[in-house]
Amino acid sequence: MPAAKFEITRQCKVCGETFVAKTIESWYCTSKCSKIAWKRRKDEEQRLQRLDEVVKKIPKSKEYITVSEAYALFGISKETLYRLIRKGAIPSVNAGERQTLLSKEELMKLAKEKSGYEEVSCFYEEQPINSLLYAIAMNQEEGCRGKRAFDRIRKLCENQSCVLVGRCGNYVFKDDADCTSIFLYAQKSDKVNMVTKRDGVSPSKAEARIEKIEQERADFHKYYTGETWGKAEHYDLCIDTGVLGIDQTVELILDYLNLRK
Repeated sequence: MPAAKFEITRQCKVCGETFVAKTIESWYCTSKCSKIAWKRRKDEEQRLQRLDEVVKKIPKSKEYITVSEAYALFGISKETLYRLIRKGAIPSVNAGERQTLLSKEELMKLAKEKSGYEEVSCFYEEQPINSLLYAIAMNQEEGCRGKRAFDRIRKLCENQSCVLVGRCGNYVFKDDADCTSIFLYAQKSDKVNMVTKRDGVSPSKAEARIEKIEQERADFHKYYTGETWGKAEHYDLCIDTGVLGIDQTVELILDYLNLRK
C-alpha cells in the first residue's frame, strides 16, 4: 500500500517516542515496538482466559467468594480487595488460615461503579468489556451495551466537526444527517504487503495478525451494535485503498464530501 504524501505524527504506544507514521495504521515507531505490543496482547489474552476458567467454576448461588474468585469475576485487584477488607468496606468472613471469603453482593455494588468507567475506557480502546462482569454488575440487555460510551462520543462531537476512526461511529451517528460513514478496505495481498513492510515480519505472520485484528474488530462491532462490521449497506461510501492508494483515497473522500454539501 503506497505511503501518504502528508505526514502523520504520532507517539509510539510502547516506548512513547514521537515518530512519523508510514501509514494511517502505524502505531509503533519500529518493528521491535510492534512485536513488543503484539506479545503484550497475547499475554493479556492468556491472562483473561485463565480468569474466565476461574469464573466458570463459581456457582451462581455462592454468596461468599474467595479473593481470587473476586478478582477473576469483578476485575478488582487483590491489593484493592485486601485494602477494602481492612477498612471494613466489604463484609468478609475468616474461613481459616489464609482463607478470606467476601460478600458477592457488596462486590457487585462496587462493580456497578467500576463498570461505568470500564465500559467507556474499553470502548475507546476497541476492546469489548468483560461481558460476564458487565451483565452481572449492570443487569443490562444486549441492546444497552455501549450506551455510556455512545452518549459520551455524541457529547464530544455535538459542537464541532470531527473524524471518528472505528468505535462504531457509523452506528453511533446513523441517525445524524450531517454524518458521513466511510469504510476503507483492501485486498488480502495488499494488506499483507503493508504489514510485512511496516512490522518487519514474514508474510505468514502478517496474514495471521491481520486475520486476528479483523476478527477482533468484527467481534467488537457485533458486541456493541448487533450488526456485521464492514457490511456495505451500513456505510455511505466504501473504498478499496489498495486500488487507489492513500493519497487518491483522501482526494476521493474530499470530493465526495464536497458533493454532499
